[in-house]
Amino acid sequence: MTATAEPVPAADDGYTVEALARRTGATVRTIRWYQSEGLLPAPRRSGRVALYDDDHVARLEAIRELQGHGLTLVAVRRLLDQAPGSAATAALAFVRSAVADLGEDAEVVSAAEGLARLNAAPDDEITAGLLEELGLVRLLDDDQWQIIAPAAFSAAAELAALGVPLERRVQVTRLLQQHTQAMAEAVVELFIDYLWRPASDATENPEAWAALEAAVRRLRPLAITSVAGFFDAALGREAETAAERELG
Repeated sequence: MTATAEPVPAADDGYTVEALARRTGATVRTIRWYQSEGLLPAPRRSGRVALYDDDHVARLEAIRELQGHGLTLVAVRRLLDQAPGSAATAALAFVRSAVADLGEDAEVVSAAEGLARLNAAPDDEITAGLLEELGLVRLLDDDQWQIIAPAAFSAAAELAALGVPLERRVQVTRLLQQHTQAMAEAVVELFIDYLWRPASDATENPEAWAALEAAVRRLRPLAITSVAGFFDAALGREAETAAERELG
């Protein structure tokens, strides 16, 4: 998310809504709308002035970043509704750590540009819905695509350029998506069983949640590189076996 170049320090008595907007880069209208939708807790009152605190800052930043990674406000609200009061912001931080990009943000392109980059043949029936189903893009407003799997998107374009039929490209992409989904579920269950649940027993301990968030940040890239390593080794074995079979 975009914040101001000059951070607004927390005052002893908190932030006004205008100060909160400057601190987070949100608009006053957005802050009030999030509050009316139950995404932000109500501020405390000092006379006629509404005052927000650092928990509001953290939650607002988490909400906006999760939106940037494709979570809907409905999904964010569901997380908030299920989290015990003081753990709500920490829960958002946990999910934000798990979905954070390793590197640059997902690219946004027009539908026309995206189709052109896929090297589609004139008779290829490639629809935005198909690409979203395959997990390659997320459909945005104004006929825009967010490329959420850049490497897979590029691989699909390379296969098309090599003349691999669309049906075969879709088949392979679906297979890869299904297996990576299963691997992701296994890793997340590991996080839940051995990190999340122990931390949730200490919902009033901010240090426990901070440690959980740090653990996710450390383990996520390790999980990704582990999957890549296993796939690389398996690909080598399969290529060797296939070469022997074809030569034989």
